[in-house]
Amino acid sequence: MTDSLPHKQASLLIQLRTGHAPLNKHLFNTKNADSPICPACEDTHETVHHFLLSCPVYEPHRRQLFYTLNRGSRSLQTLLSHPKATKSLFKYISKTGRFKNTLGDLELPDHLASRRNENNSGRNWVLDLLNRPLARRRGIGVAPGRKTEN
Repeated sequence: MTDSLPHKQASLLIQLRTGHAPLNKHLFNTKNADSPICPACEDTHETVHHFLLSCPVYEPHRRQLFYTLNRGSRSLQTLLSHPKATKSLFKYISKTGRFKNTLGDLELPDHLASRRNENNSGRNWVLDLLNRPLARRRGIGVAPGRKTEN
């Protein structure tokens, strides 16, 4: 999934998935930060979930992310695993400025994001299927391109 991403984006995506991203909760646990509290809102522990889905300071940027990706963007699994979410996710991360001092600009260039989606088409068909409305779910358990027997 990370094979077509630049190194720093691929690294951060893996760190976000595993909970080892350079956010205060993890940095505090590894004794690299004085506090696990979010530096933006100063209200709660800065976890991956808090950073991506609930920090009130980043709400304007999150609204754009939700608008772009629709309902799938409200799930950590979709945000961190679905190939079509990658460009929007890194746009959100870049707009928050949270990693700018350590990692620089993280927004993906258009040509990399589109190539990434082409390279991974069909790989995550289960996620695509689960994100469809229930009425359109036909052929659960059938690989893309295969017909179901009625």
